[in-house]
Amino acid sequence: MPSKCPNCGYENPDAALYCNLCQAVFKPTQVPYSKLAEESAAKFAQWQLRLDFSYASLAALDLLLNQTHGPDGFAPAEESWTPDPGQSSLILMVGCYLGETLRRLFGGRWEDDPKQPGNAAGARVSFGGDVCAFPMRRAYLRFKDGSKEPLEALFIHSMDKLLPGRPELTALLKVEPWLEQGGDFLKAGRPEEALVLFERAVALDQGSEAARRGRDECRARLAGFAAEAALFEKTLWSSLRLLSDYYSPPSLAALDLLIAEAPGRGEDPEFKRQAACYLGETLRRNLGGDWRTDGTLTLGDGRTVRPIEHLDGKAVELFESLRTGPTPVPEAPGWAKQGDACLFAHREDLAEAYWEKALRIDPDCPGIWLSKGYRSAKAHRWEEALICFEKDLASGPTPEAWTAKGDALKELGRLEEAGSSLEQALALQPGCEGALRALAPLRLAQGRCEDALSLCERFLALNPNVGRVLVCKADALAGLGRDEEARACYAAGLEKDGMLLDAWLRRAALEEKLGRPWEAVQCCRELLKRRAGDAQAEALQRRLDKSALRWLQEGDERAQAKSAQEAVDCFGKALELDPSLSEAWKLRGVGLAVLGRLDESLVCFERALALSPDRSDLWDAKATSLARAWRFKDATAAFERALELDAGNAHAWKNRGFALIRLGRLDEGAACLAKALELKPAYAEALQLKAGLERMLGSGAEEARKRLSSEAAAKGEEFANAGKLSLALAAFQTAAEADPRNPTARMDMGHALGDLGRHEESLAAYSAALALAPDNHELRYHQGLALETLGRRDEAAGAFQAYLAFELYPREAQVQDARAKLSAWGVPGLDLRACGAFDAALALLCRSIPEAMGKPRPDSAAGWTAAGRLAEGAGRKDIAALCFEEARRPPPVR
Repeated sequence: MPSKCPNCGYENPDAALYCNLCQAVFKPTQVPYSKLAEESAAKFAQWQLRLDFSYASLAALDLLLNQTHGPDGFAPAEESWTPDPGQSSLILMVGCYLGETLRRLFGGRWEDDPKQPGNAAGARVSFGGDVCAFPMRRAYLRFKDGSKEPLEALFIHSMDKLLPGRPELTALLKVEPWLEQGGDFLKAGRPEEALVLFERAVALDQGSEAARRGRDECRARLAGFAAEAALFEKTLWSSLRLLSDYYSPPSLAALDLLIAEAPGRGEDPEFKRQAACYLGETLRRNLGGDWRTDGTLTLGDGRTVRPIEHLDGKAVELFESLRTGPTPVPEAPGWAKQGDACLFAHREDLAEAYWEKALRIDPDCPGIWLSKGYRSAKAHRWEEALICFEKDLASGPTPEAWTAKGDALKELGRLEEAGSSLEQALALQPGCEGALRALAPLRLAQGRCEDALSLCERFLALNPNVGRVLVCKADALAGLGRDEEARACYAAGLEKDGMLLDAWLRRAALEEKLGRPWEAVQCCRELLKRRAGDAQAEALQRRLDKSALRWLQEGDERAQAKSAQEAVDCFGKALELDPSLSEAWKLRGVGLAVLGRLDESLVCFERALALSPDRSDLWDAKATSLARAWRFKDATAAFERALELDAGNAHAWKNRGFALIRLGRLDEGAACLAKALELKPAYAEALQLKAGLERMLGSGAEEARKRLSSEAAAKGEEFANAGKLSLALAAFQTAAEADPRNPTARMDMGHALGDLGRHEESLAAYSAALALAPDNHELRYHQGLALETLGRRDEAAGAFQAYLAFELYPREAQVQDARAKLSAWGVPGLDLRACGAFDAALALLCRSIPEAMGKPRPDSAAGWTAAGRLAEGAGRKDIAALCFEEARRPPPVR
């Protein structure tokens, strides 16, 4: 009778522990771990291994697993490993036996994982207090990594934890169980494993005669032919992935297949010797007998056989001709497993023969019809596969068979029946990954997105690393309109498995829907890498290439990858398609600024602001570019506008503070930095600027301004030498702003303006510099050049005459140039009256006239001499005499 979920009302099969729709636990019955452990011990008995829940039995089980599944594990090199259904069953068997052994030896109880009751993977054995063991995890590691993660390690770990408080546990370390397990292996013809156990027994009790006898017998048996046979085991394992037991009749099928597939190996002496020993040892263990020194085997019934003469690929036939009864180990499971091995080796003819052989021995041998069905399914013979799966279910329902049947029905288009089969699998095993993985896309195809999502989440709770299930979850989320979550799931799923080709196309469509055309283009490209010429992907990409937003997003991606030129090109393409994208103008401006193309950058910002004048970020970006160009005065105004629109922009406050500091407005700059730190206390750049400002102010504000002016002037010289005249001018203007009494900065401005052809402004800059430094007569020469360029020859002549008259240490090239110009114009070199500049020149330089005349005394004899020459040249001999007299006087003693 179905069980109705109290949470969502879904009708579940009666055997279900969970609701198959909402995952609610409505039958919290604990998994019967102890009962499963007893069943596991009984199953292992077919290998003649007596599992008696002793410490020694754990070591014996490790040895058996080395023999049956190899010592290296299924996936030792992988970080995570997802076992298939058969491997999961083995892990459950071994984990239950391991945990039950610990529970019986140490006392304790089984507990479910409180987060996932009924999920055996998280089961633990609690010994009281905070000491517990996780046997399923240890079993998982044992099968994943092999013998380097032995089962008995969990016993040793638990013993170490418990022994300090329970000294009586030392009684568990007795020799008898080791002797019994070693004897069992020896009786089964496995002296290698028996030797390990007897040696452990000797280590526990060196006085035990039984332990030493067992060890010596094993060593004797392993000598000679048995040892050679043991060497051949690895050849079988590595060559054919042998799935049956070593030294069993089915293992001879592996030997035959190895010889058939590589006949040349039969000529290798070492191969022949080891293979013959393996064949003979298999006959001896199953049929009884002893080796002779000549390599002949005498069987238990007296017949003799020479194994090296039978390496003709007919070892199985040889065994059948010699056998007289059943072997010590049941053969049907071995033949079934060896059929599976042949299927893996692509020898389906042999696989079918061995499965049929197993069925003849035991018509109810489990798993054969399931394997036959898998073979048919692999060949896409779904009707035939369905018949096989139904026959397997007839011998006893298993989650694997129900899942396989569901898959076959789904491929045949019988979706309702497929869903029912998969539900049956989940009723038997709620955590059956195969059923969950198959049922989720089926429910999705039926339009039941909620059910599909629930199934995917159940699967991913068990195994979060399967890309196909993540993509199925994304499809379900997209079907429910949860697009952003779907997008994240597509990304995660395709990262795990990029070969889910149709998923790339679905993700591209979703990205386009969400307004992310660049991401959609990337998805199309990824698909075309894997499936060139895909028509849908190419059509979508062509459509997206006509989207301005697509180029905008690609440009942003290139900018994030520090590919500034590529980013600028992408933004240019976006603007060709849509010139009204203010964001594209802004980002192109940012990219051009990074490339050092500041004038073009500012043009882009102006275009962006023309479209969106009230965007604070655009004013901020423009101001930042102006600051890069050393146009700090203009930058300050732009930052002010940005802050009018968004007073909470810490970045703009910090940058405005920096610009004001550069302009010498130190108090205002400090206030801006304080505001930035108020908005963002941990703002590292603002803190660094604040600390630098405080260091500068340590020597006084005036010195700080001079230093800033000097730094700006030096930067201007650097730009000028590199031919970057606009940047040089901006730096010189900044130097003049930082220290308004710095005449050199204004002279440098004049030079830069002249080089840029802005001669009126150049003349004004020289005049301003001369007003600050009237004794710097070289400025008059540059004034003359500017006046000459402007066509104002009379004024230019006056400036050149003043330079020649007043400059005490003229530069030869400038003197020659000035004289040449004056001569060409017909103007006397020292006739100041002729150019109307006499009175101004005399008033400037004749400050050396005695104090009696109301003028200050000169600074040097050179100053008196220059004044005298000027006065003499102007015909003022009276003044000249006084000047020359003062020049001859010795300097005052200080």
